[in-house]
Amino acid sequence: MFSAMARRAVSVATLPPRLALSGLALVGGSTIPRTAVSDVALRTGTLALAGVGMIPAAAGSIFGAPRIPGSAYVSAAASAINYQPRVRRRIEQRLGRSLTDFALESATSFADVLTYAPASLGVDFGLRTMLLRETLAARNSRRVWSFEPGGRGASTRPDPSGPGERYADRIAGVQLAAGAALATVSAGGDTVATSIKVSAPRPLRMSRESFAAGVSYGLCRTHHTAVSDSAALRMLDRIDTVLVDPSVLFDDSLRVSDIREVAESDRVAVWEQARKALNDGTVGVGRHRIGGAEVVVRPVRKGLAETLIGEIRAAGVAAVTIDDDGLGSLRSGFDELYPAQSTAEAGLREALSALVAEGRTVAIVSSRAIAGQAVLRIGISPPSGEHVSADIHTDLAGAWRVVHALPAARTATRRGVELSSGSSALGALIMLPGVRGAGPGPVTAGSAAGLWTGYTLSRSVIQAPVPVGTPSDTWHEMDGDAVVRELSVSIRHTPHRAEARVRAPARFRLIRDGLSALRTELADPLTPVLATGSAASAVLGSPVDAVLVGSVLVGNAAMSAVQRLHSERAVQRLLRTQEPVARRVTNDGTVETAADALELGDVVAIESGDIVPADCRLLSVESLEVDESSLTGESLPVDKQTDPTPGMPLAERRCMAYAGTTVLAGSGRGVVTAIGARTVTRRADVGVSRSGPAVGLTNRLRELTRATLPASIGGGALVTVAGLLRGTGLRRAVTGGVAVAVAAVPEGLPLVATLAQQAAARRLTAAGVLVRAPRSIEALGRVDVVCFDKTGTLSENKLRVAAVERVDGWDESEILEVAARSALGKSRRSRVSFDGCCRRRCSPASSGRCFGFR
Repeated sequence: MFSAMARRAVSVATLPPRLALSGLALVGGSTIPRTAVSDVALRTGTLALAGVGMIPAAAGSIFGAPRIPGSAYVSAAASAINYQPRVRRRIEQRLGRSLTDFALESATSFADVLTYAPASLGVDFGLRTMLLRETLAARNSRRVWSFEPGGRGASTRPDPSGPGERYADRIAGVQLAAGAALATVSAGGDTVATSIKVSAPRPLRMSRESFAAGVSYGLCRTHHTAVSDSAALRMLDRIDTVLVDPSVLFDDSLRVSDIREVAESDRVAVWEQARKALNDGTVGVGRHRIGGAEVVVRPVRKGLAETLIGEIRAAGVAAVTIDDDGLGSLRSGFDELYPAQSTAEAGLREALSALVAEGRTVAIVSSRAIAGQAVLRIGISPPSGEHVSADIHTDLAGAWRVVHALPAARTATRRGVELSSGSSALGALIMLPGVRGAGPGPVTAGSAAGLWTGYTLSRSVIQAPVPVGTPSDTWHEMDGDAVVRELSVSIRHTPHRAEARVRAPARFRLIRDGLSALRTELADPLTPVLATGSAASAVLGSPVDAVLVGSVLVGNAAMSAVQRLHSERAVQRLLRTQEPVARRVTNDGTVETAADALELGDVVAIESGDIVPADCRLLSVESLEVDESSLTGESLPVDKQTDPTPGMPLAERRCMAYAGTTVLAGSGRGVVTAIGARTVTRRADVGVSRSGPAVGLTNRLRELTRATLPASIGGGALVTVAGLLRGTGLRRAVTGGVAVAVAAVPEGLPLVATLAQQAAARRLTAAGVLVRAPRSIEALGRVDVVCFDKTGTLSENKLRVAAVERVDGWDESEILEVAARSALGKSRRSRVSFDGCCRRRCSPASSGRCFGFR
């Protein structure tokens, strides 16, 4: 029966090409138009089959109804066709993806009803619910965007092989080989059918499909995104390069970005002329001669431009674009810049072709239709605008969300592979004579775990807040009064009321943080191996071994989680003590408040010794000097003033005070223009990738697992074969092989390493060192080069008088007195004293110069 169904599947896969090209599909032996049945109807049908089928399946399972003859063969045939990639691709080429899914899912539900498998139907019901929800959301979004699905089609998209595909291809061969071998040596057809179902990588598909469905649904619902081809979202785990069209980083408005060859006294006048020319539409992007100066005009950068590039780098993929004059400081955020061509389309096309030729798997973010082999096309355009051919139509926030999903997609695939391999191994052990349980049971449990894994990962991606965009960066070009008017500043008559923060109760926060730390520690390369070995020992009748291995696994993770939780809380306490205090100006004076409680438009006062709490446009200054070395690298203090500085780089914007810089002398007041993540200091790391190289104990364990696992499995297989050759029973032979394989895994290594790290962490803590990640201690033993940062590390970031050089006409004691008053006194009285001393010593008739020591 199995061979007959396989031949029938092959006959479906080899339908005449004329049928496929004519727009018809074969369903139930008859041809119907592809568009006659919508995706929503197909998804609803398979969901209904799973839901209705659970009733007779549960009844048959509970009441012990006799098996229907041949049901095992039907189930095996459905599983074999569904999880043989080559056969499935052949069918999809003829029927299309939607009809193929409908046919195979219907066959699977029918087989589960015949074999009384309500749990399997329940897992399918959960996945199909997510798929139907995804399809409905995509249809509704396409109505908003006023276009129909279609686009380039699957035939023009490359299908690169990733870890999931390689695993599925290997298991497909194992599935057929196991079925053929058991059919040769066994007279029972049920055993052959069970082996085929057990070896199917169902948890992998559940994990990936639930993740993609959750991300697609979230994009359509939260970002007003239109998904034209959901198959592209199934390839997120294979993307290693993102090609960005420079035009999507800018909007249609223009700005004066630089003024060259102009005297400082004429800069503001030239800037006003250039602004007037921009408003009149007489100048465009490029370089222009205005008022005797060279004026550079560039498009205005979108608020999320830096955020998108930073997220690409954080996702662990390469950020690539073509060179463009408007990129400016964004150039440093890209890994590669391809030369510009005669047109932007030509440059992007050449860059895409070059990347594909290098073997890259490329996603492209563009507002243009670019021909080439990209696995994912993200079109940036408004719903009412002209739509390019793309798989996803969205804005920069939606593009950020898709890029943010790349690491989670890789995690979903990795965990799906682990669940598939572990559940198949346990299912194979349960098939042994004398072992209690049903072979497909672990696979069903693994599928449920895969479904939950994909769902939770997609939920974490969708619920992650989109970072705030970069604010307007033109405050330094405007007059102070204009900045105040634009920010709608009104001095408060009452103390400022900070925005209420909704926080969970302390008990729930502790439980949540503890579970999160435990989950992080369990993400260890040896965890899947040890968990599978522990379960295998329990299945084969060795519960003591299972308890011991499980205790080591959980105990090790718990100890590390407690240390991590303690360290993180200590770090948070330290950071809270270092938060700068701001003095908000009101009609009644100044009120001290935390820097993170400031809002745009607040007026703050700063003076000598302060840390600037936010980015500010200065409104008034009095001998104000600021140390901006943390931003510009220049060690000399910057004299501040209130006049606009249009067309000037960051280091020369003397009318601005930036968060995190230090006030060395003087005082001033400014209006807050950026806070928190929007400040220049917090945006400075946009071009720095947060994914460093894999080092430390985790990487060593991963290498050790990769090297020893094949040897462990091979040793167990040899012991099993040797036992069978000696005439030992099948169960005893396999039990001995499993014992050898589990014993070869160094399950005690993580525990020993954790204990050593905890001891080292305690010793370092006693010496005043806070160990945030105990696993990093292991790396200290392999360090051969140490790099130091000077400011704040080797020095205290404070200035002191090293020497005094007396000027003619001044007594040394008077110099020290004035310097001390200037450095220590912050009141108007000490400044008056200093100025009076200067007036006494520096008369108009004096030939010497008056030096201020502030």
